[in-house]
Amino acid sequence: MPDRSSKRDNDVISPDRYIAIGNRQSQIGNERGALAAYDRAVRLAPGYVRAYNYRGTLKHQELAERLGALVDYDRAISLAPNLAAAYFARSLLKRNLQR
Repeated sequence: MPDRSSKRDNDVISPDRYIAIGNRQSQIGNERGALAAYDRAVRLAPGYVRAYNYRGTLKHQELAERLGALVDYDRAISLAPNLAAAYFARSLLKRNLQR
């Protein structure tokens, strides 16, 4: 279920909007804010592949939370077995973990 904005009860914040918020927070260097937005998207839509993939990328590349990133990539792949971006990102992560 989408969130309601604190400004007005009729304003709905969708998982896509949380992804956009997370992307913007990441662009300005607020990785924790980005993570919170991606987490919210995942909570609102547990089957939302993009949210797992974005969150995995943030954890891997910016937060050095490699095991958490692996879990997110695995979840994205389980939801969308044809998502090449998640396979590629996961392979890079696994290569880095082996070093």
